[in-house]
Amino acid sequence: MIREQRVGLLFLLAFIIGTEIYIHRDSLFSGKVEKDSLPLNIQNIINSENQTDSKPILTTYFNPNAYSEADWQHIGFSKKQASIIIKYKNLVGGHFVSKEQLKQCFVISEEKYNELAPFIQLPEKITGNKTDHSTFTQYTLKKFNPNSFILTDWKNIGFTQKQAEVIIKYKELIGGKFISKDQLKKCFVISESKYKELAPFIELPENINQNNQTYTNTTYTLSQFNPNQFNSLDWQKIGFTQKQAESILKYKKSIGGIFISKDQIKKCFIISEEKYKELAPFIQLPEKINKNEQEKFSIDDKTIKYTLSKFNPNLYSSADWQKIGFSQKQAEVIIKYKNKLGGRFTSKQQIKQCFVISENKFNEIEPYIQF
Repeated sequence: MIREQRVGLLFLLAFIIGTEIYIHRDSLFSGKVEKDSLPLNIQNIINSENQTDSKPILTTYFNPNAYSEADWQHIGFSKKQASIIIKYKNLVGGHFVSKEQLKQCFVISEEKYNELAPFIQLPEKITGNKTDHSTFTQYTLKKFNPNSFILTDWKNIGFTQKQAEVIIKYKELIGGKFISKDQLKKCFVISESKYKELAPFIELPENINQNNQTYTNTTYTLSQFNPNQFNSLDWQKIGFTQKQAESILKYKKSIGGIFISKDQIKKCFIISEEKYKELAPFIQLPEKINKNEQEKFSIDDKTIKYTLSKFNPNLYSSADWQKIGFSQKQAEVIIKYKNKLGGRFTSKQQIKQCFVISENKFNEIEPYIQF
């Protein structure tokens, strides 16, 4: 009789828990439920069973969408918690699309989430446009040299087709070869979180060792020069190798086809700090672009009257940019800059970095930019 009573009580408890979960299904779906606001019997699942006694240390990246109940248990969750995570995934559409979404599952404590987060192969959040890295391919990272990677290889480690194409174009732009991790990090389609995931596996030095930056032994005498008038041979005459000279010209092309300050030349990765200091006194350009100088990068002084409204910069032609106050030359530079980014802007920050758009001008158009 006592045994039957115990069985009856267990069934009753299961019924109560099931009823509470059903009642709170909307909160579970929205992911906004707070643990303290849950009924005590649900909190007990979190508190009394918390994570299992064994605390495996994660050393590999994983895609939570590929995880079964057994996999969740393997990384420290109880059987019941693992079951709830799977049910939560089904409630939100059958797969997780961001770390933020996973974090909202109430059986995953803040501490446990912080332990898992660095290894989760999902973007931090979903923006109004798209994810940071919108593929959900499961992959295992191992040591690799990015210079040997083709388009498919980049896709195999979580990049989209478009992102992979941009990385390949970027490599060509900087001379056909990555020579440091820092160089790869500067590629705009590689987010900060994605770079941190890849960095331990990249077989390249962190930075370019300026001491290893080799120049020719050509004897030369420096005189005042305008770098915009230099071709490949001219750069070679002042100590650069043919490969370095070609990279400088590609860099100039990438920033709109013209140097407008010494600071721009200084930022060219091919030119070491020591080499720049040697050249700087002879370069016929201002040190930096100030706002007034930037505004001079205009064909005429005509004031164009215009009214701003919401616009998508990816749909703008040269004529459209001119209609909102840019000169023809500035508009052409913006179009070239967009093409160098893979044919489209993906953030306002990218637009802000275009050197012909002054800070004042960006602040004026920023509220109207939409993607």
